[in-house]
Amino acid sequence: MTPAVVREWDAAVLAEASRRAADRWSRAASTPKRVNAAIRTWAIENARAVAATGRMLVELREAWLEATGGVVAGLRESRRNLGHTEAAQAYRLLHTGMAQAVSDGLIPANPCAVKGASQRDSRHRTERRVLAPAELWALADAMPERYRAAVVVSFLSGRRAGELFALQRKHVDVAAGTIRVEQSLARSGSGSDGPFSATKSRAGLRTVAVPAVALEVLAEHMTRVTPELGNVLVYGTASGRPLTSGSRSTMFARARQAIGRDDLTGTTSATRR
Repeated sequence: MTPAVVREWDAAVLAEASRRAADRWSRAASTPKRVNAAIRTWAIENARAVAATGRMLVELREAWLEATGGVVAGLRESRRNLGHTEAAQAYRLLHTGMAQAVSDGLIPANPCAVKGASQRDSRHRTERRVLAPAELWALADAMPERYRAAVVVSFLSGRRAGELFALQRKHVDVAAGTIRVEQSLARSGSGSDGPFSATKSRAGLRTVAVPAVALEVLAEHMTRVTPELGNVLVYGTASGRPLTSGSRSTMFARARQAIGRDDLTGTTSATRR
């Protein structure tokens, strides 16, 4: 194993990782959910009436096609980083193995000397965590319908997952366009006697304004899904219980894979800006 061989291998790995990632993006961009999300975003940006959920009007779809040529926005910027994470992880694994071989006296020196190969993914971590508007709607549409609104409200209002899923109907004032943060979901092993825990400080008790777009989605969700009882959870399970962190993680992992954004981390907190 020589540095030249490692360089050739690294280039091949990056090329293959980029090809596979580009294929994933291409498939994700053409899904009905992704296209509908792009149409909804375009309609909002152009002050056109559009429902927060449901089928897209034929007239609106045709107007979007005429204006954009059917190109789903938000993909081009992300393409420049395609495959970098997978290739960097593969290089780091090889580097670690070669370092161990040096330590064991099996080889005289580590042949992994490709400058920047192990860090090529770190250059774009900040950009990867930011969702384009079309990606936000696609991510929300990829979630189970019961929790679709949670993604939109989390992203646009900046609420943490623990706070968001601890919201009760009594905490939401649709007329004022605000939510009152009074509690968070208790973490396992925290010693809490119930499903909720207090905010970390008195400063955590606050009233937060909800942007108009998120408020529309939230109000529609509460009308359709949330029973009209003050203590009922806004984003509870069908039985009214708090959604566990494990369930949130599983749903979010499936949703981010569905839109071709495997680089996103966490649950709804990953959408916060």
